[in-house]
Parts: sequence; C-alpha cells; structure tokens
Amino acid sequence: MLTERVKEIYQEIEQFEVKTKEQLEKLQAHATLGRIESKKVMIGTTVFYQDIILNVDSNVLKRIYTELNIKDRTENVVILLLSSCNDKAYALLGCSQGFKEFDCNKVIKEKIVSLVDGGGGGQKFMAIATGNDSGKFDSIINLVKETLNTPL
Repeated sequence: MLTERVKEIYQEIEQFEVKTKEQLEKLQAHATLGRIESKKVMIGTTVFYQDIILNVDSNVLKRIYTELNIKDRTENVVILLLSSCNDKAYALLGCSQGFKEFDCNKVIKEKIVSLVDGGGGGQKFMAIATGNDSGKFDSIINLVKETLNTPL
C-alpha cells in the first residue's frame, strides 16, 4: 500500500514538472514577442523578423512562431529565430502560407544545417535545424536575408 502511494506521488511530481515546463516555455515566448515585433524589417516585399534568443530550446522557438501567428498571414512573412541552449544550436525558419515561393524545409536542409553542424528539417512553412555550432548565427541571418533578396 505504501509503494502504491509512492508511485502516485512520483506520477504527480512528473505531471507537475511537465506543467511547469510548459508554463515556463509560454512565459519565455511571451517575454520575447514585443522585442521580435520591434525588429521587423522589409526585404523587398517580404516582412522579415529575426532574433537571437539565448538559453531556450526548440520548443520555445516553436511557441514564438505560433504566438506570432506567422503561418496564417496572407502577406509574405519570414521569421528566423536562433538560440543556443545546453551546448546545442537551434535555428527555426518559418514563413506565412501566403508566401508560396518560399520553402523553409528546403532552406534549412540545403543551407542552414551545415552552418550549425547538425541536422534538421520540417515542413514548407516551418523547419528547424539543430546542431553543435552556435558560432555562425550572423552567417545564418545573412544567408536568409540573401535568400530573400534572390528571386525565387
């Protein structure tokens, strides 16, 4: 009977840890939204957001992409979020569904994974690269800007 209760307590602790992690990710995402919005620039006809957010993992980057509602926008929008956390580099590239010519998965796989020394992929509207090299974030930003300046 005592071991049953101990198991229940461990399960409650695990559930609490999951909820706490989700809340922390949500708070981290919301804390950066205003800063990201203020960094908006136009590259040709594309709205471009980019930011380097330290000490968050890909879950927080995905939450930011979702909170900014990038995918559902009708205009050409691209977002690049970069982070390093626990000796890993993360690069999230997302775009709006209205930007038919842009393929985040292709850019991640063909251009960005080699810069982070890792792997990655995803979908046309959102993809992530994960690797071991967070020292080339400026190169990644410039590469995405160049890609947006090049006719697709």
